[in-house]
Amino acid sequence: MVRKFFFLVLFGLGSMLYAQKLQKTALSIKELKRYGHTGRIEGFGSDEKNYYFFFGCKEFYKKNKDAYFIVDKKFTTVKRCYVAKNQDDRFLKIVLNGNDVIVLVVRDKKKEHQIVKQAYQKTTGKLLSETVIASFPMSKSGNLIFRTTMSPDKTKIGLLFMTANKKNSVDTYYVLVLNEACKIEWRSVNDLELSNESFSLKNLTLTDKGELYIAFFSHPENIKKSINKKSYIDLLYLTEETKDKLKIPLEKHETADLSLKPLKNGNIYLAAVLTPDKDSYANEFFSLILNGNNLNDGGSQTKEIVEKNTHTKLPARYFIGGDLLYYLQIEDILELENGNIAVLCEQRVFVSNRGYDGSVFYHTVKGAVSTFFVNGKDASIEDVSVMERFRIGGYPCRGDKEEPLFPLVYGNTVAYLFRDKFENHVAPNVKFKKNDNAESTVLNTQESGKKAKINVLTGKQYPAERSFRDILFQEEDRLIVITCDNKAGYIETLSLP
Repeated sequence: MVRKFFFLVLFGLGSMLYAQKLQKTALSIKELKRYGHTGRIEGFGSDEKNYYFFFGCKEFYKKNKDAYFIVDKKFTTVKRCYVAKNQDDRFLKIVLNGNDVIVLVVRDKKKEHQIVKQAYQKTTGKLLSETVIASFPMSKSGNLIFRTTMSPDKTKIGLLFMTANKKNSVDTYYVLVLNEACKIEWRSVNDLELSNESFSLKNLTLTDKGELYIAFFSHPENIKKSINKKSYIDLLYLTEETKDKLKIPLEKHETADLSLKPLKNGNIYLAAVLTPDKDSYANEFFSLILNGNNLNDGGSQTKEIVEKNTHTKLPARYFIGGDLLYYLQIEDILELENGNIAVLCEQRVFVSNRGYDGSVFYHTVKGAVSTFFVNGKDASIEDVSVMERFRIGGYPCRGDKEEPLFPLVYGNTVAYLFRDKFENHVAPNVKFKKNDNAESTVLNTQESGKKAKINVLTGKQYPAERSFRDILFQEEDRLIVITCDNKAGYIETLSLP
């Protein structure tokens, strides 16, 4: 049974704790200086001596090649191992398997898409083998949609491929499930049968047993009509022997965002942020647990969201020559130690403006993070915690000036790490000259039923610290992170409170 509750989003800040916890020395890596503007990064494994992370860059420094880096655990040396990737290869996944590093790419050859597996000796970077493990026909348009996912225990990889024709229509999809050595466990070719012809691929997830779930939002071609009652969440369930489908009607809604999470007990949790046809503002949060193996409803709840009136709270200057852009997205779904679930949703409000040269830039207005604490047994929503997020971008910034959240879990506590303006968190009695480039690294922690806390990990004193950019690995009491300054990028540790 679906129940509705109302809540008012109120913005409040918990107690502030200050701690300066970046290590004094850090390992400099020149390629990371431009990280955040040109590439992607992924920590993919460690052994007794080293950490391993991948860095793929659009403007790389050696023949436009991607690379994986080996950093010793004392942070004294770094080694670069370049990946033998063709110019047009599309990166899928990189894993550490025993003494090998395995890279998966999509390669177009003649009239087919090839899935290529490359094996490297992990410490020398020597290419040991290159094998085509699968292929499928290329459409006449050559358009390819693909997604990758990994099981929670990191032993399986799920790959989804869809080819679109010249009319941008998809009829067939291809699925591969690989083991940790990137050998095929099972594969299937399927007709794409959804509730409507128009659709968007929302999420792909894989369980430890190798069961694959694919979530779509499907809707009639003209979704803006208020009389529309034919939009659905279409959830596909696939194993080597089984195919199943669940159709969830949305009535007068579309999905602003949707995400899936495989739970430790074998069930699947689905969270969705819903938007009414007549309004772009998200107004409902949908929570659903599915029993593993059969797609049966194990409990659901819908909570109506009454958002803060952003139109009346914004200064008038934000509306001069600009357009308001608002959205609410699901950042992550986290399973807590007690079996309950936390869903992190971020509200973002931008105002776009066009410069004299025709380029578009944004004023980023203060946003907020809503954490929905959900009962892991029946999907009921037990608590909602909302915290205002100041964000760095309170000034004009280009589209690549996104400031992502990095969610973490400690037992039954949810935390998210992010960069923010130094002036928002400066300690009392500290004199400083206002500088939009000065930053703090902030850790917000939240528990169900308790007041949230803001922990300032770096940025108590001015001028400054190296700018936090990304998390490579989470260990028991610290994070292995990437930081940057004007000279270089760095690998270092960040202690947790």
